[in-house]
Amino acid sequence: MKTARYIMMSVAAAVMLGGCMDLEEVRILDPSSIVPPVLNPFDLEAVEVTNETLDKTLTFAWDEAYFGVQTHISYSIEATYGDSPKVVLFSGLSGTSASITYEDLNYTLALDPALGGLGVPLDTPSEVNYYISASIGNSADKYYSEPRALAMTVIYAEPIYPKVWVIGDFCGWVHDSSQYLFSFNYDANYEGVVYFGSKASNGFKITGAASWENTTGNWGYEGQDDPEAETITLTNGATTNIMLYSRPYYSFKYNTSTRVLTKQMSFDKVTCTINGAEEDMSFNTLTQRFYLDKTLAESDVIVFTIVDGDNRTVLGSLEDEKLNGGEADAITAGVSGNYRILVNLNNSADRTYRFSAEEYMNGDGGMDPDQPGDGDDETASESWGIVGGPNGWGNTPDLVMVEEGGFYVYKGLALEAGSDVGFKIRFNNEWNDAANYGVLTDDPAVIGPDGNPVETSGGSKNIYVTAPGTFDVYFNLAGKMVYLMNAGDPAPVFDTWGVWRNGYEQDITMTEEGSWYVARDVELNGEIFKIRYASAWDQDYGTALSYENGVPVGAAVLMNPKGVDMSGLTGTFDIYFNPTDGIIQINEAGEPAPEPVSWGIAGSVTSWGDYADLTMVLDGGSYVCRNLIFTGPDNGEFKIRANSSWEASLAGTYASSGSTFNVYAGGANISVPAGTYDVWFNPSARTVTINAVGSSYVADWYLYGNFGGNTTDWTNVEMASASVNIKAYMSASVSIPDDGQFLYKSGDETQWLGPDRTMASYTDPYTLTIGTAFTTSADKVNARIPAGGTYDFWLLPEAGRAYVMPVGVKPEYVPDTWGICGSISGWGDLGDFAMSDNGDGTYTRRDVRLSTSDEFKVRFGNAWDRQYSVNGTASEGVNNVTSDGVAGNTRVAADGVYDITINPAAATMTLTRK
Repeated sequence: MKTARYIMMSVAAAVMLGGCMDLEEVRILDPSSIVPPVLNPFDLEAVEVTNETLDKTLTFAWDEAYFGVQTHISYSIEATYGDSPKVVLFSGLSGTSASITYEDLNYTLALDPALGGLGVPLDTPSEVNYYISASIGNSADKYYSEPRALAMTVIYAEPIYPKVWVIGDFCGWVHDSSQYLFSFNYDANYEGVVYFGSKASNGFKITGAASWENTTGNWGYEGQDDPEAETITLTNGATTNIMLYSRPYYSFKYNTSTRVLTKQMSFDKVTCTINGAEEDMSFNTLTQRFYLDKTLAESDVIVFTIVDGDNRTVLGSLEDEKLNGGEADAITAGVSGNYRILVNLNNSADRTYRFSAEEYMNGDGGMDPDQPGDGDDETASESWGIVGGPNGWGNTPDLVMVEEGGFYVYKGLALEAGSDVGFKIRFNNEWNDAANYGVLTDDPAVIGPDGNPVETSGGSKNIYVTAPGTFDVYFNLAGKMVYLMNAGDPAPVFDTWGVWRNGYEQDITMTEEGSWYVARDVELNGEIFKIRYASAWDQDYGTALSYENGVPVGAAVLMNPKGVDMSGLTGTFDIYFNPTDGIIQINEAGEPAPEPVSWGIAGSVTSWGDYADLTMVLDGGSYVCRNLIFTGPDNGEFKIRANSSWEASLAGTYASSGSTFNVYAGGANISVPAGTYDVWFNPSARTVTINAVGSSYVADWYLYGNFGGNTTDWTNVEMASASVNIKAYMSASVSIPDDGQFLYKSGDETQWLGPDRTMASYTDPYTLTIGTAFTTSADKVNARIPAGGTYDFWLLPEAGRAYVMPVGVKPEYVPDTWGICGSISGWGDLGDFAMSDNGDGTYTRRDVRLSTSDEFKVRFGNAWDRQYSVNGTASEGVNNVTSDGVAGNTRVAADGVYDITINPAAATMTLTRK
């Protein structure tokens, strides 16, 4: 690459209607003006990685690069060993320093070059050269520092492969306890050995992520094959499980493209024979390895056997650590001492063994689906329980916790003082690191509603007290919190709003005071913070606009779901949050509380704040200001704002009387022609409707169901327009009880929609999956939500589909993946239609219904930084695409249902019409 080559940077303007990007600015940078980064010397001369030093960090510090203009620079840490090409260790860094753990460094340094690593020799000091590279925008050009050498001693690290989740009754239907199939060739083929115990026939599924989203893969079985079928074809989104298999162990292969599941083998156990003495090996469900702890002599002769009833397959070795031989190819140990013998059968083309002194007697390695607790003691099986001092650390069954109000609860637990007689919480009487919860530090437990953060793994600490007492124990699995309440005290409140601060272990709980949720005396030191629900990221709020100098203090500020991170404040503050209206107010600690949120109109009619805002009154689910007189363009502009604060103002583009339009933070003023109007505002949907005076307000669509905790009476909930580009309606933050049912109806009640009767297989009511699209029609059944809660309800009446989503999450939204954005998604009003990773550098979205009038592009991460388009009408088959951000949109030549595949590296798009 010539250094004289210039770099072109494009700064894109906002995406306009139709999805195209205008090129706002182009700069040409002279390479002679570019100053590369400078990697500073390390503060040590050598790094030795051991199992005891994995948590240590190595700090990389560098002087920033300069590209001739002020611009965002992305840095990477790269390395070479010997004559190897540079390997990127860490990328996307934006500062001038980074502290990397030895564990993270070790992984890529020790990894085989064929898998993308450096291949540094194990257990011996080796010189590694480190570099800092700098780049800007999407340019492929990098500018490197001079290398800094460091002696590195690395240890073995297991390769990390792409995986799919195998989840079922055998693991309690908990993704955190799943086993996996792995893509050893980084393609669409995944395989592995899974241990079901006696529970394979109870059912399982395969998912593409730790979720039930169809967009990432939720594969079940709807066919009629015989038990123990060699191959079956799965269905994405199937409501029925895979229930054809009944053996303890299976080696499965699954192709995510063809959806074919292949049974490669089934068996009862694996044994290890040493000098003629055969022993059963245990199976670690976390690493999916067989293991046996033994004291070995160098001359010991070893073989392994896969036992399937009377059939026995003996595995020997033709080369070190490879199980590629038979009974005649026995292994000579070659080592002496205490070792854990490990056998890995997951990769059918590369079965391996190894001896590990460091892992000898290192825990039992995971969960047995059958033992203990799979017998007469039904109360102690398949449940969360307490194990520790109160039950002799498992000498008797665990103390069973019962579900109560979002917690697993055990009341009246008598505890003695001290860590050794403390307790942990575990699932199903078993020491499974993925379902074994203890606290993070050696500190005693906090007694009361503040609670204690807990984490999985055998490295967590016992939960204990310093004075004996009797306690009620509340465990919140989703939020990973344990509360010890003095016996008889009220239950803690976990499912509420809180303040998350970067660098702190737990959120600050907000208490409900009228229409506000409040956290008082919050200490901030410039760190990032947000508001979120139940200490989880399903529902979180940030500001609607970015504040470079910190969030304004003492004024109402507009918030958005998944909004901008807040930061830049130092001091002690009282934080007030109103989720219904999406408003935050941050006051200096001790200042009077803000008034409840009220909405008003400010603009030319109030001399833009010289006079008090015109008050809007609540009428149903919306606010209204009636008989508002506008005399012409010079006196017909306004915004809607909360508590007379410009930081909480909204505006948008008026179309015509009676129409509903979206309003936004930072939007252009609402401008209306001369006349007298009623102005309606829906704060949840952030829409405005301007009607002629006296016109009754009727929304286009309503939810009709048993909402608000009422399980019998059905009520209306207004839906507001959620898109300026497509017909999409949404009701935000609507509460529905357990087993709540609902339908959709038009404002004039001429249309009633619900789950399509055929799609629902004539089941009434039809049970919905949160976050998953369902087909709607007038030939309908009722929709049912088994787990009550607060959700966003969406309807696309013309597209014939609907969604029930977690609050603040757009339909179809999947972060950090390729997706389709266009007229079918409202050009970003919905989430992009996510594409599945095929494992070969290509990504596919199947079954997309398109007409010749539809237009779309493919982009990454629901953003326009990386995008592709055919720039016109695409043909069936392979099409070249452009990625300059200026090209026109993609259209199809004929109406139909298409599979759309993008290959970013080859810059091609393939359309397959079904």
